[in-house]
Amino acid sequence: MAPRLSYEPSAQSVLGHLILPGGRIVGNGASLRKRVSWPVVLRASGLGDLFGGELIIASEAHTERLLRSLDALRETGVAAILIVTRDVPEQVIHLENPAIPLGISLTTQPLQQVQTSAEQFLIRRRRELYGFTQNLHHSLIDAAIGGADLAKLLHAAGQNGALRATYDSEGDVLSDGPPLSRADLVACRISAHGLSTGTIMVETNPRCIAAPVMAGNERRGLIVVPADAGLDLDELELVAETLSQACAIALARVRSESVPTLEQVLVDLPGARDAQWQVAAVSASDVSSSRIARAITAELASIHASVFVGRDNDAVFAVVTGTNELKWPVIADNLSMRLGARDLRVGVGRLEIGPKGADRSSRQASQAMARQREAGCTLFQEIEVETLLESVVEWEPFVRARLGPLMDDRAGRKDLLRTLEVYLDSGSSVAAAARILSVHRNTVLYRLSTLQQLLGTSLDDGRDVFALSLALRLYRLHQRAL
Repeated sequence: MAPRLSYEPSAQSVLGHLILPGGRIVGNGASLRKRVSWPVVLRASGLGDLFGGELIIASEAHTERLLRSLDALRETGVAAILIVTRDVPEQVIHLENPAIPLGISLTTQPLQQVQTSAEQFLIRRRRELYGFTQNLHHSLIDAAIGGADLAKLLHAAGQNGALRATYDSEGDVLSDGPPLSRADLVACRISAHGLSTGTIMVETNPRCIAAPVMAGNERRGLIVVPADAGLDLDELELVAETLSQACAIALARVRSESVPTLEQVLVDLPGARDAQWQVAAVSASDVSSSRIARAITAELASIHASVFVGRDNDAVFAVVTGTNELKWPVIADNLSMRLGARDLRVGVGRLEIGPKGADRSSRQASQAMARQREAGCTLFQEIEVETLLESVVEWEPFVRARLGPLMDDRAGRKDLLRTLEVYLDSGSSVAAAARILSVHRNTVLYRLSTLQQLLGTSLDDGRDVFALSLALRLYRLHQRAL
């Protein structure tokens, strides 16, 4: 993020002007966006006090010293370094992505003369950026205040050189010209996740500048400006940020509907009493319920699914009507890409009948999402057994009665417990258990024989096998409490 507090040009702009043919700039997109305030010549006595925004100009003799100090200089706010030399120093030939952008200018000019050139460029460039900003305000901000809609604002941005400017509401995408590719749009969403002010550069091909559109405290979308236009980095950032402000003004005229509560949605469900409903719960950090609701509505509309959206606590619930279960893992992936939220979690209830069934499906969805330890999609049927077992009150006496001899710390008992678990999970297959445990099948047979003697049970008795399987599930579920 690079909030613009003045009309200072970027390190890329300044270095690009000062470096003569044959020189080079070393740095990544983020570091080259740093703002340069004034040039400082590095002398034998040092740099003196640093206040941030400096362009350090130095001779080749100071190269090694500067490279060792890159992290410290970054902490003080130094914007860029320019090495003035006859040949490219060996130390920077293989340098990649330094902490501070580094320019190599092949010239014999005195450092003082280079400093003077830098000062003159900064003065001229500030004046140019100020004038450019005034033009942007006239064509974008004034137009938005005058009633221009989003399409007209995007077109006006194109008239100012920002070709293919795009507004992404995470539901609909509006572009002035050929749209961005899906991959580039997703990359911008992910990079701008959590961004509420300023701009960010996204390393797509070509690079893009993204800026959030904020209406009050609510993020209503994202402005994306590809860097394939005729503008330089400074101008692109100004266009993206001014366009985002203009779009915010236009959107402020359109009231954003609040998301109803889940209770309201369930009470007002339309349709016959035998209608089928399935509910999904969705949550992501740093994403408002209204943004999630817009993304869900757009995603399900794209597959012609009828949905009612409500909120409860920190989650948004999609109540979907229909006779077929949807491909929720795919929907979850698409929602994550729409919102740029890598930590998005989705829990899905069963397909149920009638209003009471919809309420039951919503509770199932909430339980499925609550059990997720990482991003992704969890169906209730995947955690249904664990949820049921958690409700068993007298679980400990049952577990100790079936597995007690295996629950102490004596040598070999953990191997026996693990063997029993793998054997039962493998469908009582000795060969499969041996393969999973990486032991000989005779070892598995010996351990199973020992287990039956210790537990006083038979692995050929279906009721005993069921009881052992149930005891193992309860043991793993409550292991920390034992």
